[in-house]
Amino acid sequence: MRELIHSRAYVFLLIGVILIPLFAFLDYVAAKEYFRLFFVNRIICASFFIVLIILNYFDKNKKYGLLLVTLGFFAVGLLISHMIIVLGGAESGYYAGIILVLTTYSVIFPLTLIQSLLISSSLFLMYILAVLWIKFPVVENFTIFIANSFFFVGSILIVTVKSLADTKARIREFNMRMREKEYTDKLAYYAENLEKEVKKRTRDLEHSEVRFQELYDNIIDDVVLLDNDGNIVLTNKQFSSRMQLKTGAKQNIINFIHPDNRQIFQDNIRKAIRSGKDISGMEFKMLIPGPGEIDVECNAATFGIAGSQANIQLLIRDVTPRKRLEKQLGQSFSRVQGARSAVILSLAKLSEYRELDSSNRLEKFREYARILAEELRLQKEYKDYITDTYIEDLYQSSILYDIGKVGISDKILRKKGRLTHEEREIINRHTIIGGDTIKSLESQIMGQTFLELGKNIAYFHHERWNGQGYPQGLTGVEIPLSARIVALADVYNALTSDVAYRHACSHDEAVKIILPERGKQFAPEIIDAFVTRQEDFRDIALQMTASLEVS
Repeated sequence: MRELIHSRAYVFLLIGVILIPLFAFLDYVAAKEYFRLFFVNRIICASFFIVLIILNYFDKNKKYGLLLVTLGFFAVGLLISHMIIVLGGAESGYYAGIILVLTTYSVIFPLTLIQSLLISSSLFLMYILAVLWIKFPVVENFTIFIANSFFFVGSILIVTVKSLADTKARIREFNMRMREKEYTDKLAYYAENLEKEVKKRTRDLEHSEVRFQELYDNIIDDVVLLDNDGNIVLTNKQFSSRMQLKTGAKQNIINFIHPDNRQIFQDNIRKAIRSGKDISGMEFKMLIPGPGEIDVECNAATFGIAGSQANIQLLIRDVTPRKRLEKQLGQSFSRVQGARSAVILSLAKLSEYRELDSSNRLEKFREYARILAEELRLQKEYKDYITDTYIEDLYQSSILYDIGKVGISDKILRKKGRLTHEEREIINRHTIIGGDTIKSLESQIMGQTFLELGKNIAYFHHERWNGQGYPQGLTGVEIPLSARIVALADVYNALTSDVAYRHACSHDEAVKIILPERGKQFAPEIIDAFVTRQEDFRDIALQMTASLEVS
């Protein structure tokens, strides 16, 4: 944990150094009259983060990582609280910045349940004090204060539950890995020494089957000698005891192999006989009295022994405990992946909640993106590019497409009437805010391919095939494939969902609006994939709507 906290401290503090000044462009847009004051405060806070990074570097014993990050955490909390005070308290939309800080802190930094609860509650208290610094919210702002507090409490619950799940997963994984290492060390020892010992004694005792029996009876693994037909010629006591073999009874090894594995076992033995080469690492299941079946790893060697019918030697090792651990580790990994998906969805819902949308838009949206990607994979030009991993990463990251809206003022975001040109320009900047935010995370968390897709989607999902989109006016294949897919899913999702200023369109109405945009707003192959799978779109829209009505 000390190593983990020390390394993650660099990540969090570096993100702070980058994002704290970077968000000054939001001040320029949303609070231009205070831009200079806020910018100076941001530079001071970022400088403080640099000092913390230096202190973390000189912390050779790695004892103070949690303290340094907590100081940085509260420093940025105080910075945003000051902005809330300056902008009028409860009516300021800057509360979302505190939630973003809390979410970033919990995703990157390994916290226990108590640490997470104490730190997030302290941040919430800072927000309350910032609002009350001016005066208790008047009636017209009290609703906003309650709504903001509701999202704070919801975020605290999400963060604490995630911290609890992560802590349990780390403990479970650590214990499993220690147990796996114990088994692996034992097996490695046996594997390294057993084969050498068998060969050495075989050379010394190759003219005496009786003396072979002495050797095999002292080996802890199962040793079986077979003829070319698979009949058992000789075994050690370990195998005879496990299989309850009767003295003098003729048995074929195939009777002890699980029916599902018999063919592959026979094929491997025949191959060994024909080639005269040893086979190692062969895995299959064996049937035994009592437990029923076990997983084994088998090495097969062919040789000739004077005065004996034996031509094949099997060295069989029980690997059932190892297989059980591998299964448990796989289940643990699946649970961690599930927790990651839940955190991504919760983060993405910040922008959805602020638009007061109660529908399942994000859940439907990622299903639409997945369907389009699956259909495109059938085309020759994409079959190698769109892999299972690509589809899974697109499914996870696509819902972050509008995360940049957390940086847009509630006054503009929730406006029911027509937006002015200036307001539309501010709204359009959510693509830059979202893309820059994910880009900063991507640069600090190596190997997370879903963040790269999420960044491209956030930046370019409003670009158009004909170059009339924003923010860069890209045309054709200049637009990343992930953004082209999400662009159509976004439009269909918006058309078929209820919003504040209109009711949802039917599926057929949405299709009539989308199809004429082939080669204009949307890429031709994306439209073709949509046409092919439009019934799946209709089914998902109906299922999600029905699910929402029931709930």
